[in-house]
This record gives sequence, structure tokens and C-alpha cells, in this order.
Amino acid sequence: MPAGFGICADAAFTASGDLATKIFKPLTERQIGAAANNATITLKALIRFIKKHRAAVSVRQAAEWGMGAIQRSYRRLQTTLTSNHADRQRDISIIVRLFNFRTRTIHINQIRTVLRECFTLLTETAHNS
Repeated sequence: MPAGFGICADAAFTASGDLATKIFKPLTERQIGAAANNATITLKALIRFIKKHRAAVSVRQAAEWGMGAIQRSYRRLQTTLTSNHADRQRDISIIVRLFNFRTRTIHINQIRTVLRECFTLLTETAHNS
């Protein structure tokens, strides 16, 4: 994975090795509690830890909103995607491009509003890791 990039994943996703520092996922209540009760962690580090958690939650919510927005926009498409990789890739690409055109035309995009703040925080965290 290129330097400065990370992956936002579901909390159930497990990662080890080199990917462990590149995967951003929401923390469990237990992890947050353990960090808050850790006597060796500074207040500044704890705040950064919680901000990283909130950013991961926001990015994940934005992705879910985006998928929901695409599904709602093209609700009438009832056709099953083909098993042919090239054809399926073309079909999904067309749907996403049409959705992006629609978004730019009507100027409503909740994802951009949420992601702008979160992307900055996640990239700062990736550079500091």
C-alpha cells in the first residue's frame, strides 16, 4: 500500500502484520475504556485516539450513506449483475458515474461534507504511525 494511505474497515475486520497499522476501524467500547484507564497514555494521545475512532465511524457511515444513496437513486434497476468481470465492472462504473453526475448537478452530497473532515484526520494519523 502506498505511503500515507490507509483502509477504513468494519470493526469485525482483523488485520495483522504490515496491514495492522494501515487499517482504520471503529474501536470497541472495551478498547476505548482500556485506553481511558491507561495511566501511561497522555491526555493529548487519548484525544487523538478518540478522534481517530470517531473519524473511522464517520467514514464508515459516509460509505453506507453513499451505497444507500446509489441504491435509492437506481431503485428501479432490478437486473442481477452478470458474472462476467468486465461486463460487471462496466455496469457498476456507469451507475457510479451517473450518480456522480447527478450529485454534481443537484449539489447535494452528504458524503463530501463528512469525508472532508475525516480524510484530513485519518491521513494525519497515517503519517504519524
